[in-house]
Amino acid sequence: MQWQVSPAGYLSTDLWALKWSFVRAGSLYEISGSPQDDGSHLATIDAADSLWVPGVYDWQCRAKKDDTKQTIDSGRVTVLPSFEEQDTGYDGRTHTEKVLEAIRATIEGRASKAESSWSVDTPDGSRTVGLLTPAELMRMERVYEARLAREKQEAATAKGFGASRLLVRLRGQP
Repeated sequence: MQWQVSPAGYLSTDLWALKWSFVRAGSLYEISGSPQDDGSHLATIDAADSLWVPGVYDWQCRAKKDDTKQTIDSGRVTVLPSFEEQDTGYDGRTHTEKVLEAIRATIEGRASKAESSWSVDTPDGSRTVGLLTPAELMRMERVYEARLAREKQEAATAKGFGASRLLVRLRGQP
């Protein structure tokens, strides 16, 4: 994977060097930008690099020139698993989709024991506790349906497909 940037004020032709640092669960990965003739910086991650575990990474881009170092950008990125390299099952559902499925399984009576209750070890022995009443489950189903609808709308909007609403009030002339 490659990306190329030309941040104003930090061009490679002005002898600025860029380095991206990615952090996830205590692991640090660093990528240095290669200077390009047009002043941009080209960053490359080798496709064969197996260090990148799927998950969410926080990143920073730092510019360095002589003794000066500055953070010029930062963000968060999600590394998705490669379908080609999957040796175990892959569940691409979001957390919200998984919770909604578990709630519905419980409502329909097809939830596993682990999904519908949990055990607590106490000095007097183990106690099993039911998590939610049927009314609470139905309320939570509505909550998670709304969350899922919002997630889908946000994903569609991010891809340029989101329908936006414009509310207009037309008034007659006075």
